Amino acid sequence: NGAGVLTNLMSWMYGPAGTALLGLIFVIACLNTCIGLFSCCSEYFSLQWPKIPYKAWVVIFAVISFFVSIAGLDTILAISVPILSAIYPVAIVLIALGLTHRITGKAPLCYPVAVAFTILVSVPGALVQAKLLGGPVAAFLESLPLYAEGLYWLLPAVLGGVLGALASCMGLGRRRKL
Repeated sequence: NGAGVLTNLMSWMYGPAGTALLGLIFVIACLNTCIGLFSCCSEYFSLQWPKIPYKAWVVIFAVISFFVSIAGLDTILAISVPILSAIYPVAIVLIALGLTHRITGKAPLCYPVAVAFTILVSVPGALVQAKLLGGPVAAFLESLPLYAEGLYWLLPAVLGGVLGALASCMGLGRRRKL
């Protein structure tokens, strides 16, 4: 992870004051993120399960976060990076479709087919990255354009969007009235 590199760099460039400054920056950034996540998650969960009050949810999330933090940054990254590698392409596709909704919104199948095609490669890609999957699946993913850049999901997403739009134009996405 880059934490050691940043710490060494700040120490080399600015001495002990640089290390202290970096620590302060990390504390402020992480504290803001934690407060925001604790607040949002606790509010959501207290609305879903009103028998448990908001403050109790804050404590629950704080305790869980404490125990997760004990695992260390390397372990947290080893677990979270493959999960994020599966989720981020889908999120990016949904954002791109949302930004072009004036066009893509006219084709009701554009969203689900683009997302499905993205999931079909991003989830196996995350499993390959986590070394839980290999063989022909890994070989197929490596053959996709932009694999080395981590954008191997881009072509399937575009292809899915185009196929979804074509299917919508052919009337496959229309709801029928009973």
